[in-house]
Amino acid sequence: MATPPRSLRPGVQVVSWCVLHVKHAALLHDVVEDTTYGFQDLRLLGYTKRTRNLVWQVTRLKGETRGVYFARMLEENDPDGLCIKYCDLMHNTDPNRGHSHPDESMRIMYAEKKATILDALYALDNQPTLAGIGDRHG
Repeated sequence: MATPPRSLRPGVQVVSWCVLHVKHAALLHDVVEDTTYGFQDLRLLGYTKRTRNLVWQVTRLKGETRGVYFARMLEENDPDGLCIKYCDLMHNTDPNRGHSHPDESMRIMYAEKKATILDALYALDNQPTLAGIGDRHG
């Protein structure tokens, strides 16, 4: 994973530091969930195993509850997948995006998920192999 700048903060554009497979996965994050394309199609289209794995991490699978999906994603503990999902949640709650804004209960759920993802990213930041993902205090 390319290490983002220490200035990474909620709401800051993070795409510029991402490597290509992360950018691809970010663009494809809803394809399997919202279209007829499946993971096999992504393989046939030439996307790397890493890209497909990231898409899998951030895709709510058919029959999966929101809670099971979110727990599975957190269990992967992958900073790239967590960043993709965080950016997706930021987009989903952006009042300027041009779509209907989620109702109050959805805004609360998204806020809780964003906080959980940030906590997971900050925890990864304390691991010596993944320095630089974020800094809660600065």
